[in-house]
Amino acid sequence: MPPEKHAVLSASSTCLENGDTKLFIFTDEKSELPLREKGLKVNDVKDFPNIPLEYKLNEENVCVLDRVSWKTEGTDFSKENEVLKADREIRDYFKIRRRGGQMVQPWYSALNGNKVLGRIEMKYKFFIDELPSEDIYLAGERPERMRYKINGVGLEDTGEFWVDAAFRKMRIPKTALKAGLNEVTVSPDFSENTNFEAVFLLGGFGVRTESCYTYLTTLPERLPLGDASKSGLPFYGADITYIIRADALSDLRERIIKTGESVFLAPSEVRGSLIRYSSKAESGKMLFRPYEADVTKSVAEGCDIELTLVGNRRNTFGPLHMLPANHKGSGPNMFVTDGESWSDSFALPETGIQKLQVLLKK
Repeated sequence: MPPEKHAVLSASSTCLENGDTKLFIFTDEKSELPLREKGLKVNDVKDFPNIPLEYKLNEENVCVLDRVSWKTEGTDFSKENEVLKADREIRDYFKIRRRGGQMVQPWYSALNGNKVLGRIEMKYKFFIDELPSEDIYLAGERPERMRYKINGVGLEDTGEFWVDAAFRKMRIPKTALKAGLNEVTVSPDFSENTNFEAVFLLGGFGVRTESCYTYLTTLPERLPLGDASKSGLPFYGADITYIIRADALSDLRERIIKTGESVFLAPSEVRGSLIRYSSKAESGKMLFRPYEADVTKSVAEGCDIELTLVGNRRNTFGPLHMLPANHKGSGPNMFVTDGESWSDSFALPETGIQKLQVLLKK
């Protein structure tokens, strides 16, 4: 603005939430702008009752197996280790380069790294507290080359993939499972191109972790607000839908009719990507903080409301052992940390909707 001209700004205030955007225009000419719609003010804040809610999962639950022992011809099984660290041990044993950012390009490796160096057998442990009543599956990479077994029973590729085309689903016969200790073995002909990774159990079971081991349990009938990883879903990375029955908000119906107030649901401490809300009366998305959804019409018409937390794969694919568990962003080196930055036990960030409030505005 030229120095001889002066701007007159009216006293006002504004704020920016995370991810929020606002446009400010400064001009020395008066212009007729549309009046800003007056925002609603919060009259009352109520904590949603701390009761477990009905819920739905849009995918099978996941149990990660990433602790292994290994052997090759003429050796005994090694001590157990996290699978990526075991991969390093195997590469050191065969005196080849470790995986990492300085490796040769995959196209070159595919042409020059297929020489078989030896037969490897990997052994993954898991435990079953409650035998699953439905079919469960193992998801692993390259079953045409890796030869998967569970408790000695061979597994076959179903032709389906899970999450990524690299992860193939293999149905586990119910007769192959047993209460207590179970073992998955993977037996490839090892070459420089062979990469060892975690494998995944999929199904309608619950999961609990104890130190570095996983246990299959039953899923809870209802899911409380709070850390879903403590309620049978430590590794689950897809959508969770919380169902709020109309009765839970029925006491507000008469109030809003009398006062003309609007009802907003306000999830807080959200551990996921975004939230969708829907009922027979309305639907929408909560994309950024503050997460607020105007559900006045749903409350007035006595509708059940579904809040769907759109998940991410952070607790599925990791890093699962880095300390601190809560950190911003992930890079390759975070999967094989050491010292104070490493935990043999699973180190998992919280998941789910931690808290929910009801706001009344006018």
